[in-house]
Amino acid sequence: MPANNDDSVTVSRDWVTYPGYEGGEVFGADVAQVVTVDWVSDSGDGTVDAAIDLYGYVRRVVMNPGDPAPLDNYDIQLADPASGSIGTSAVDALNNALLNRDTANTEQVYPSITSSGGNTDMPIFLSGSYGLQIRSAGNGTVGQVIFYLTT
Repeated sequence: MPANNDDSVTVSRDWVTYPGYEGGEVFGADVAQVVTVDWVSDSGDGTVDAAIDLYGYVRRVVMNPGDPAPLDNYDIQLADPASGSIGTSAVDALNNALLNRDTANTEQVYPSITSSGGNTDMPIFLSGSYGLQIRSAGNGTVGQVIFYLTT
């Protein structure tokens, strides 16, 4: 079925700081950012395509299926702005860590990349506007993705 272009995304941002720091800042910068993305998939083709600004090291990503829940094994990717645009086969900035999500359970992932030596996992650094792409979610389904980023 063709897309109806009625998918929607709402983004909210909260800063998390360590207790006891004046103004919630450490050396002039907030400690962590929590970016919550609430989404509704397209009623025609079950996809979501949206631009989202993300800055910092990705420490954790939580996925919450909503009601109606997305189909089992739906996929979430972030199109790297250096390699392509939303709706293309761009490189996934999160190294395919959010593929095959569950329809019923909240899940969490700690995305990383392996160093060139192959023995050290490192957090992924994001800086810019990324293409949030959700595929195979089912038509008109609901979910949430929460990104935990540090500076």
